[in-house]
This record gives sequence, C-alpha cells and structure tokens, in this order.
Amino acid sequence: MKILFIISLFFVLIKTQITTQITAQNLVKNPSFEEITSCDIYLDDFKKVKHWEGFSFTPDIFSTCSESQYFKTPKNIFDTQTPASGNNYAGFLTYHRDYPIELIGQKLEKPIQKGDKISVSFKVSRAVSHSNTATNNIGLLFTNQPQKALKSKKVHINQTEILTEGEIWHEIKGIIEADSTYEYFVIGNFFSKEDTRKQKMNAGTFEAAYYFIDDVSITTYAGEIPATKISEKNKEETKIITNPLEESKKLDMQKVAIAGKIFDANTREPLVAVVEFFVPEMADKQQYETDDITGQYAFAGIFCPERFGLRITARNYYPIVEVLYREGKPRYARDFYLMPLKTRQNIELHHVEFIANEDELAPNSFEELNRLIEVLREHPTMKIELGGYTDNESQLALAQKRAMSIKKYLIKFGQINEKRMITKSYHSLPAKNTGALSGEKEKFERMMFKILN
Repeated sequence: MKILFIISLFFVLIKTQITTQITAQNLVKNPSFEEITSCDIYLDDFKKVKHWEGFSFTPDIFSTCSESQYFKTPKNIFDTQTPASGNNYAGFLTYHRDYPIELIGQKLEKPIQKGDKISVSFKVSRAVSHSNTATNNIGLLFTNQPQKALKSKKVHINQTEILTEGEIWHEIKGIIEADSTYEYFVIGNFFSKEDTRKQKMNAGTFEAAYYFIDDVSITTYAGEIPATKISEKNKEETKIITNPLEESKKLDMQKVAIAGKIFDANTREPLVAVVEFFVPEMADKQQYETDDITGQYAFAGIFCPERFGLRITARNYYPIVEVLYREGKPRYARDFYLMPLKTRQNIELHHVEFIANEDELAPNSFEELNRLIEVLREHPTMKIELGGYTDNESQLALAQKRAMSIKKYLIKFGQINEKRMITKSYHSLPAKNTGALSGEKEKFERMMFKILN
C-alpha cells in the first residue's frame, strides 16, 4: 500500500510539473495592449494603455475602436496590419533621422530572481508605408531603472539581423538565465544610431524605421537552456519567422520592358529626372536617369510582377509615386508630368481623399501628405496655401474644413510650422498654373496647394 502511494504521488508530481510548464504565468500585464482607458487615441497617447509606459519619446497605440483614422487597426497612418491577436497593437521607432528612438515597457507582475530561467517572446511587424528604413536591434532588456535604458547598449534578447519584411508578424524569442533580480522590462532599440545596422527600403516616405508590436510574453522556464556561446547568444536565441509571401510574389515575375518620358507639367518640355522602379514590400529596385534631351526612361528586360511601382523625382519638382499594373503585357509605356516648385504654382494632391461627406482624411491619403511633408522640410522657407474645391456653394464650409484637416496633419505628423500654411476654399478650379490635373476625381472634388513664395 505504501509503494502504491509513492507511485501515485510520483505521477501527481509529474502531472503538476507538466501543467505548470504549459500554464506558466505571463509576467506581462495587458500583453497584447487590449486594455486602454479611452478610444480617443491620437499622438502621444500611449499613456492610455493600461500597465504600460513609454520610456522614450512618443510610442503609439492602435485600436479598432480608435476615433481617429490615423490610429485604427488594421489600417492607420503608418501601414495596414491586422493585429496578431485581439484588436490592438503598439508601435515604436527603432531609428529616425531627426527624432529619438522609442522604448516601451512596464513593471513585471512579480520580480524575476537571479538564476531564474526566463522565456521571452514578442511579435513585431515593420510598418512599410511609413518608413523607408529597416533596422536590427529590436530587443528586450530587464532592468530596475527603465528611465536609463535609452542607449544603454545592454540587452537580454535581441534581433541582430535587419528585419526588412512587412505584412506579416515575426516572432522574436529567447531563453535566458537572469543575471540579477529585476522588476521591469523594456522593449525597443537600446543602441545608438551608429551602433544600429540600417537598410534603405523602397516603400515609405520618412527616413525612419517603425515597427508594430503585439503579444508580449515573459514566463518562467522549467527546461534546460540550449547551450550557446556567449558571443553568439542573441543570434542563437532569436528566431524569426520568414515571410512566406516573398516566394509567392517572385513566382509572378515576368520579363518586361517599361518605358516612357518625363515632362515639365506646365511647359511640356522634357526633364532630367530619376525614375525608380520598385516592387511594393520587396527589396527589388532599379534606377534610371532620363535622357537630358528627350526625357526618355527605359527599363529593358526587367523582371516585374503584375503590380509594381515607379517613383519619379527631379530637383525643384514635386515628386510622383505611382503603383501600377502591367496587365500581363510584355511592354508597359507611361509618361509622367512633374509640377515645378515655384512661386504661384498650383499643385494637385492627387491621392488625397476624405471619408464621404466628411472632413476626415481617408487612410490612403497619408502617403501623399507625407511626400508634401518631405518637400516642405527640404524647402524650410516655403509657404503654401492649402485649397479645397467644390462645385456646390453650400459645400464651401466642408471644403474649408478639409483644407484645415490637411494643415493639422502637416503640423502634427510633419512638425511643420503652422505659420507656413493658410487654408482657403474655392467654388472653381484655378484658371492657370495647374499643370496636369488628375482625371479620376470629380472636377470639383480636389485638394491643391499653392506655393506662395
């Protein structure tokens, strides 16, 4: 009878140990950012996420319930991405040309002790349409002084390879043995710009790297830690799920010729411009400088999927970025007309749209407005008039509000001085200096800006 009791107790202990491993407590409170205090989400509102803190600059929270289109899920100002789970996710900068990087974290549900084996995992996704840079150094640090984590060059779990892919969620995870007792953890880039590897990407407007984050897990670990060399620890313990969309995209590639000419929209004279061929979400790109006499560009024998993009830039001209479809043809021809950046010039914002009968910007307007931000940054003394147009006098107030919405966007997301911009509404399009107007919009449903100096 005694032997049977010992055997039964042995099996109970084994079962308890297995159950404990399976249901190990997540020491992260609100791990997928679902608990927020308000759906009135805008800039610098990460403080509305329960239990979490922003320890550097202004990280962001995105939610299905957001009252602003800018911070909704799945489509928002930074990109389109479905949450890894639930309705929300957060976002932070790992690099920016002008601004500090961003860190997020919280106090653990209970401290981890020196010698504890800890399993860490979290999911990240690069915001493709917002930033044109990808980085490495996306990591997690245990600490007792989270306010001092910025540029500390310390990290417990780190993504050492540059994380370029967008569209899907990548899991960063590892197992460590705690080297001290810790009460907090922080996630982000803990290294300087010089110590961070960067890669320029095709899509995106700003010289920055921005990543969404979801499903953060920190649990105790009962197994053995895989043996790794200390110098290779982060690399060995970090696992990245590769992007299954990349190969499927490449399967659609066909060899085609893409050609056309670039002109000044006003004079119709050929322009010297740079035309860049790119494939959205991929690293494929080629550049061509147009002929200085004919304005001709040509990509011959280029491998191209059904959907591709062309970016056209020229000195002192407003840039054009178009995503196009080759329609299965072996040859694709397209001319482009660039608007000069000169005083009194009217330039249409081709891809700016609004929610029907509202003054709220539609999310697909953000890339166009980000290009305008870059132009205003490159010409810091330029002043502009933002104009809203309507064919109905009763809608002049709406047109004015729409122009004001663009101004607010440029101020909040581009840090453009409001004194550089005025807004107006019009009942008719300007008679001259308009260049080539888009044909896809109704005649009086346009937004334009005019250069005042």
